[in-house]
Amino acid sequence: MNIASIGTKTAAPEAPRTSALMRTRKGPICTPIRVLGYGAEGVGKSTFAAGAPSPIWLGAEGGTVKLDVERLPEPETWDEAMAALSDVRNDAHAFKTLVLDPLGWLEPLCWKKVTPSGDLEKVPYGKGFEVAMVHWRQMIDLVSRIWTEREMNVVVLAHAAMRKHPNPVGPTWPQWMPALDTRAGGAWAQWVDHVLFMQVETVAVKGEGQDKRTLGQTTGLRIAHAAPSGGWIAKSRGLPESFPLSWTSMVEALEGAAARTAELRAELTALLEGMPEDYAAKARALAAQPTASMEEIVNKVRTKKESMK
Repeated sequence: MNIASIGTKTAAPEAPRTSALMRTRKGPICTPIRVLGYGAEGVGKSTFAAGAPSPIWLGAEGGTVKLDVERLPEPETWDEAMAALSDVRNDAHAFKTLVLDPLGWLEPLCWKKVTPSGDLEKVPYGKGFEVAMVHWRQMIDLVSRIWTEREMNVVVLAHAAMRKHPNPVGPTWPQWMPALDTRAGGAWAQWVDHVLFMQVETVAVKGEGQDKRTLGQTTGLRIAHAAPSGGWIAKSRGLPESFPLSWTSMVEALEGAAARTAELRAELTALLEGMPEDYAAKARALAAQPTASMEEIVNKVRTKKESMK
């Protein structure tokens, strides 16, 4: 007997690893909403976020003074902002939506984390913006954990700024973008599922009589644009090109899109019955892509099947 083994426990053998291919998941996954909304002051960005379920605010209090919402203490430093987000992640609470409002207010805190003056241009070798992006990515990672672990909606708001849209093959043009350093704004836009440009609807009206100028006139209707255009950046997975600016309208649009997608997937399954297997496999692979247009795929398969009759 090995004396050294007396009184010690033998380690249990490790369970054999199961192949990832045996643990796959199929079909859409229902997740909380992640949205970045930006627009001019007073368009209704905060009111939009206030319509979300049980929101908790992190940011400047000035934009929500007339809203009956819960607010975290307004942070004075980047570390305080990160600590507040950690509390949302780790502490017990019943909030269902996290609102960051606005990102442009958090940006100076980030820059002062990099250098006390907050002037990143004075950091040698252009490293200031690189370090700032490290802090922004840490915040996005923390917010992402809140989104997944606490199953909270995330609403990120920003003011709008008119900037030159880069065009590598021709002239640039002005375009509305979030009023934030483009690197940070791009990182947030990449993380969310929806980027909405919010504005009061404006129509072109021609002058009468001797005044032939074309002028812009607002209709008073507040609109959220979810599709990109030459005038603004936007994106969405499931929203129409534009819709009335309210949380309820957005959710109804998403639910309608989900129901329509389910109908189209069922129709696609029926259409592919009896089709050549290689063609059916390609159609299924296309339909599985996150950015797939189910309407387009079903129309093509329908046309193909009719041509085979």
